[in-house]
Amino acid sequence: METLIGANIFESRHSQGTTTNPYGFYSITIPEGQVNLKYSYIEYETLNKTIYLKKDTTINILMKDNYLTQEVIILSDKTETGIRAAQMSAIDIPINHIKKILAHEANIYIEDNFNIEKKFQLNADLHMSMFNVQHKSYFSLQPRLSARYELTEDVSIKGAYTKMNQYIHLLSSSTISMPTGCLLPKISNPCGLISIL
Repeated sequence: METLIGANIFESRHSQGTTTNPYGFYSITIPEGQVNLKYSYIEYETLNKTIYLKKDTTINILMKDNYLTQEVIILSDKTETGIRAAQMSAIDIPINHIKKILAHEANIYIEDNFNIEKKFQLNADLHMSMFNVQHKSYFSLQPRLSARYELTEDVSIKGAYTKMNQYIHLLSSSTISMPTGCLLPKISNPCGLISIL
């Protein structure tokens, strides 16, 4: 058995729904009485369950695989406007090559709060990181600064600056975010900088 991330749960009588979290758990608040729950997930059989709700209730569901879907083609006779061209690319990376890529990351984080005056507060921190991939090391200093000035008791002005590096990228096999992607270290020039102000 595996937990299903993003499985849909819909209660039809009250038109309320939710999805499962990364651990396969969900919570939905429904008034007391008869409840018609519908559980669905891609490539699994939809499951309908009717219960009479009197108190907080835990329901664990086991869904059955439905691998009958071969291929789905969606066609439209409507011409889209404003789209130049939808381009996609693919790079084949053998799984054996991915398994041979070893990457290590070490981090040090220093932070302090400063009360410059009663109404002005400053938070400064420095994140130092080292990333090693394929016997090559990369070092990065990532400063972060945030300030808050209290105009009145109920109103304040806040500002922040952050510089970050991203060493690992998610390779996805679809345009939908699914738990089937592969995390891969960035091999050439891994210091992809992002500055946020």
